[in-house]
Amino acid sequence: MPSNITTLAGLYTEATRLLDGEDPTSSDISVATLARLLGFAQRRIYREARTRFNQAARPAVPTTTSNALPLPADFESAAQVHFGGPVLQPLPEALLREKLDAGGSGDALAFGIAGTSLIFWPAMADGTVVQGRYWARLPDLTDANIASNALFQAADDLFLYALLVEAGAFWMRDRELSMWSAKYATIRDALNRDGERSAYSAGRMRLQPSFAVLR
Repeated sequence: MPSNITTLAGLYTEATRLLDGEDPTSSDISVATLARLLGFAQRRIYREARTRFNQAARPAVPTTTSNALPLPADFESAAQVHFGGPVLQPLPEALLREKLDAGGSGDALAFGIAGTSLIFWPAMADGTVVQGRYWARLPDLTDANIASNALFQAADDLFLYALLVEAGAFWMRDRELSMWSAKYATIRDALNRDGERSAYSAGRMRLQPSFAVLR
């Protein structure tokens, strides 16, 4: 169901009600401060949300060069990566480089994140097409894009409580902060579990560490 909140002002009004009582028109809470805090809240959301609503397709130029694939600018974390066959195993960069130094050839078995690129073992030839999906950082909310932000439309309460967590810390609302943090975590975890169930139903899910990549 689409969100009933259609503007940033509407989101700030809902936050102000919970921060400062039922009549937001009498509040002295700064909208400019809420806007700044929303920026921090969105960064947290996209670091932690692993849902079908913020999952993106493979990069626009999905081919390897020097055994590397540049990460998209909006990359936050990976879902799965493969070359049309089995899903690759994610490994820490140091271990992957040890394997590369030791040699090996054939189909890729593992990948890692090295700076702003993915790298693979065994090494892949230039021009090899990488397939997969990743979790993206969606553009910051504006009045122009709030209706097209799939995660906001599916879970506006996630954004509201993330904003309240930031506001509670900023204004030292310790009593409410623990409740708002718990609400945010509950909503986030439910969305992430739903994303896992959707992946299982698609027959492609494979449990990986949190930094795992493209599908």
